[in-house]
Amino acid sequence: MHTNTKPISLVAQGFILSAFLDHFITSLNTTPELPLKAFYDKFLGDFGIEYKPGHNAICTPGASLGFLYLMIVVPKEACVLKEPSLDLSKLDPEQWGGYVEEWDDQPKTLKVLVRRMRNAIAHARVRFTEDMSLLFEDPPLNKEVVFRVRFSPKGIERFTQFLAFNIDWDSQT
Repeated sequence: MHTNTKPISLVAQGFILSAFLDHFITSLNTTPELPLKAFYDKFLGDFGIEYKPGHNAICTPGASLGFLYLMIVVPKEACVLKEPSLDLSKLDPEQWGGYVEEWDDQPKTLKVLVRRMRNAIAHARVRFTEDMSLLFEDPPLNKEVVFRVRFSPKGIERFTQFLAFNIDWDSQT
């Protein structure tokens, strides 16, 4: 995955992913015998996307942000946490997947973490580092960053699973 997270690039990545999914479903219905590699190569050619070894047009920062919206923002806005006051400082980071770089004097609870991650996602303050870790930042309005949490690719997977198990799916806000 490349690290281009300029707004115009992210928007383009969203359109490409949407088109890819549409073309994939259409292809499954019209030419189900078409091998996946041939489909992918044809899709890239149809959209004028140059293939580069080690890169792809589908698993991009834009796609990741879309998935983060579905896995963090939507649950934060529409669901209730089972243990909102769960103290993350008492857990090994391996249990919840993240590593705190900066955190102001707000409680280090699951509820605060999810709210601040939601803010970072909604306000385009998620960055992808060279090692493809995700860095979530949530500064107060017009001030320096006072909240920064980093997740490796495996760490964000661990966190979204951790969050899913800590949501009361029967209660919605």
